[in-house]
Amino acid sequence: MHAAHGVTFDSCQFVHMGGVALAFEVGAQGNVVNDSRFEDISSSAVMIGDVNHASDYQTTDPTLIVQDNSVLGSYVTRAGAEYYDACGIFIGYTTHSTVANSELFDLPYTGISAGWGWGGTPQPSSSQGNDFHQNLISHHMRALFDGGAIYLNGAQPGTTLVGNVVSNQAAATGDLYLDNGTQGVMASSNVVLIDAKADITLPDAERSYWVYVQVYPTIATNNSVTASFTNDPTELTPMPIDPSDTVTAPTDISTNAAPAASIFAGAGSPLRSPEIGGGKPATASSVYDSSHVETAANDGNAFDGWSPSATDTQPWWQVDLGGEFAIDAVEVVSRWAIDQPVTRRSYEVVASDDPSFATSTTLATVDATGLPHRAIFAADVSPAVTARYVRVRKTASEYFFLGEVRIHGVAAP
Repeated sequence: MHAAHGVTFDSCQFVHMGGVALAFEVGAQGNVVNDSRFEDISSSAVMIGDVNHASDYQTTDPTLIVQDNSVLGSYVTRAGAEYYDACGIFIGYTTHSTVANSELFDLPYTGISAGWGWGGTPQPSSSQGNDFHQNLISHHMRALFDGGAIYLNGAQPGTTLVGNVVSNQAAATGDLYLDNGTQGVMASSNVVLIDAKADITLPDAERSYWVYVQVYPTIATNNSVTASFTNDPTELTPMPIDPSDTVTAPTDISTNAAPAASIFAGAGSPLRSPEIGGGKPATASSVYDSSHVETAANDGNAFDGWSPSATDTQPWWQVDLGGEFAIDAVEVVSRWAIDQPVTRRSYEVVASDDPSFATSTTLATVDATGLPHRAIFAADVSPAVTARYVRVRKTASEYFFLGEVRIHGVAAP
């Protein structure tokens, strides 16, 4: 979209594309992407604004500014499929770009990136008033490091981060990352879950900070991070931050998530049914040891997992959803840290109303070819299957490991 005004993409699907799916550049204004799905995109799903020309960041001609463009209610998964350094949604020098009520899942690098210049851009620039609200970002930074769920760079006064929920960042630095020269940003009421890497950690041995405010030149200044929630408040940005920055202590929700319930409920895309298996009662054919128990496969943390005993030749794991649900999608996260092809092949996901699975319906299957290392198996279930129990079972007599099993659906009427 070059200099396009007032274009709307509504309820669209962009799938299996070899570059960027949608780009808005050079004077693109007032365009909207609404309730759209981006899947298996070689580069970024959406790019708004450019960074290659002086007129991108500073111009006296208002018609050249990229402004008032929005991505709303959309779902991005497996962007950066070939070009790992591509962010899920990339925003360059823009005024009032909005990304809201969207979900970004399974990315090799940063979820949403906004700004440019590392503090060296002449001011004022056109990076102003961008808003990132009520997005759900998870299982990102799987391949690269030095990025985050939401990454900001350079001055962008009036930019806000509100009501976002972040989890399962696979590399260090910051989940909310205010990098070099970030100025004028207000972050409030965000939830960041820092996941203990119980398994061997890749690609970086450090754990990420729930927020990182750059303390090395060019430092971040005049930013505010308040009313945050996290399960690990000790993982805070290095100190001292610049005196002009404000970072208040977050609310610890490691043992009680209720204070952040409304934020969890408000984040994400209407295109996605809720994840319904997390924390529900889990059982298995066997357990390898006390560090790889059944509950590790649906505890929300992809860095631990369930493993069967070494003598179990027909391993399976299952979850009781606690009632009948119309299941419309499943995802299986394999072992991220150790490259074990045997754990990423020859299994199926089945559903039943019978906990013994004497009868069942197959939701998805992974064949003997298997998946690449750090790939997440994802399958839509259409039409949805109504069931109470979901089981993942090996179809070959070999070792198994489940990092995380995610099930999506709604309560059956």
